[in-house]
Amino acid sequence: MAGIVEFDPLSPEMAVDPYPHYERLRESGTGVHQTSPLGIFVITRHDDVAAFYRDRRMEMRYADREVARYGERVLDEPFFTWIQKMAFARDNQPHRALRQMFSASFTTSRLERLRERVRRTARELIEKRLPEGGMEFVSAFSEPLPRMVIGDMLGVPETDNQRIGAWALATGPAFEFLPMS
Repeated sequence: MAGIVEFDPLSPEMAVDPYPHYERLRESGTGVHQTSPLGIFVITRHDDVAAFYRDRRMEMRYADREVARYGERVLDEPFFTWIQKMAFARDNQPHRALRQMFSASFTTSRLERLRERVRRTARELIEKRLPEGGMEFVSAFSEPLPRMVIGDMLGVPETDNQRIGAWALATGPAFEFLPMS
């Protein structure tokens, strides 16, 4: 049973440092919480998240959520029109159709064949920073690694891959809980 908790994902404190709030949620109650400001559910434990993703009855309801946050006018915003076409914002059959398009590229055997390429790319990223004696892990390793591997899989030239990465990072804040025009 989900409990109502004092958690506002739209609060300014979340923009500054969301992690203490997430930790508090993980450590309290059942791990499944309904937030009072938006009426959305927040799932904070691995087993609960895994069960959620296996349950075919669950839906994103992206449009409903955004209307609850911003009002009906959001439906006419260009950003909303664009983002609701993405796989993570789709529900049921449209979501499954998009996932199926990509599933052939991410089979266990295909991923196993990528293992050495991933290791080589990871080594290159680490070796590039060895003379500096360290690195900022997210920006120097965890952001570029998947982008470089996927770009390589798709045959994207490195210069284009870097540009696409910059675009992805620039649009990243739009996927946060905070309002975006």
